Amino acid sequence: MNAPVAASATPPILEPAMGRAWQLFRRGWGLLFGIVLLAVAVDFVVWAVVAALTIVPALVHGEYAVRSGPRADDAAARSIAFIALIAPFALLAWWWTIVATFGVADALAVRGSATLLDATRTFARTWTAFFVAAIGYFGVCVVAVILAIPTLGLSLFAVGVFLMYVPPAIVSGRRGGFAAIGESFRIVRRRFGTSLLAYVILLAVYYGLSFVSVPFFFPVQAWVMTHASERPMAAPPLGAFAALISACVAVSSVATIAYWAFAALFVTVLYRSLTDPAGTAAAGTPAAIDGGSP
Repeated sequence: MNAPVAASATPPILEPAMGRAWQLFRRGWGLLFGIVLLAVAVDFVVWAVVAALTIVPALVHGEYAVRSGPRADDAAARSIAFIALIAPFALLAWWWTIVATFGVADALAVRGSATLLDATRTFARTWTAFFVAAIGYFGVCVVAVILAIPTLGLSLFAVGVFLMYVPPAIVSGRRGGFAAIGESFRIVRRRFGTSLLAYVILLAVYYGLSFVSVPFFFPVQAWVMTHASERPMAAPPLGAFAALISACVAVSSVATIAYWAFAALFVTVLYRSLTDPAGTAAAGTPAAIDGGSP
């Protein structure tokens, strides 16, 4: 009898994980987009209210036009108050987006479906672990910055690779903050090639999406090149340029949100594949994803 091929003991993980992440993204993209848009909407409302209470009165009364004196001090105090009030809400919105996205990604990976309640429950359960992990992440980043010059920047790249499994380790693995960092290091050390390739793929996708806004600048460049020799130069079509800029921001925002949602799904599915291959395979069957029975 021939001995089994060694490769059969370690089936491919990366390609199935990416395929399943894409399938889950197609099912849950609406909720994933909604989480980010909800955070942005709440953040915008808070910014508007705080600005109405601090910055707007100073503008109406012309306090920012005064260079010195009590009114200038009042304007400076209003600006400081504006920043001090909105900073916590902006941080909370960013925090909520990260935790909630991975909560929905985990629910999709396990059940094939998710609701906003999954995001809320995940945030309530894991926000302290994410806070502790952020402290550890900051410490690792400090060390990476110190080593950036002698390692020719590779230490900064290594941070992304070795800490890529921290969010799913907290949400899916139910680890504490520092424990999640330790587990992420162990997974990457054990499956370095798979993890490195996954991280490079995510970077490549992000780099490719960064060019989605380039076509919107072609009409502006063409207009400038056409009228550059005119003296005086004709007034630019502000309406058309404003429409192009708005479209550019909208397309770039959609691409960024889509990338973030898919990356969370991909890393979550990959984490589950590396830590519980049998459970992931069962959850990834068509019947499990579609909610039916085999």
